[in-house]
Amino acid sequence: MKIRSKIFALVLSYFIVLGVLFGLLYNNETTKQKLFMSTLTTNKKDIVSSVIDNSEKNMISIARDNSAWDELKYRVNRNDSVWFRYNISSLLVTFKLDFVVIYNLKGGITYFDCSKDALFENISGLYLANSLKAKDQLFYELSPRGRILQITKYGIISSSEILDRREKPSGYFIMGKIWDDEFIDEISKATNSHV
Repeated sequence: MKIRSKIFALVLSYFIVLGVLFGLLYNNETTKQKLFMSTLTTNKKDIVSSVIDNSEKNMISIARDNSAWDELKYRVNRNDSVWFRYNISSLLVTFKLDFVVIYNLKGGITYFDCSKDALFENISGLYLANSLKAKDQLFYELSPRGRILQITKYGIISSSEILDRREKPSGYFIMGKIWDDEFIDEISKATNSHV
């Protein structure tokens, strides 16, 4: 009977040790999976932040460079739609923008042009007039239909003032993008997921 008890105790202790080892292994694998998922989520957030940051830097650069333009400063208070159509509307296509508005200092619309998407979203120069009150150079709003608008605003100055920007602006240059399916697809591809 003593031998049976010893064999039983040995087998029982073997299964207990085996159970503890499997438990530790399972816990280790679960911890690894949680860590992997946490890292993956963090990486995706970083990628999305990077795509948005790049878009913001690009928008700011375009607006800053085009607002410090002697010819634009000269034309901001003149009703020269031909000049604006050839020199400002081209920004829509060149930089894949959805709208551009030139305001004079009184808040009047000197020029407005937009893409078909912006028309569909009911975006107009009057709608964007609230942008003149914004303190930031880049900000976000919702369109009348609820889509995200990325908007950049700069004062129109002479090209010699581009670095200092101490000169009082002679008007305002506002441009923006609608976060459309193409932009969301860019984020989806970058993160290899569905956004």
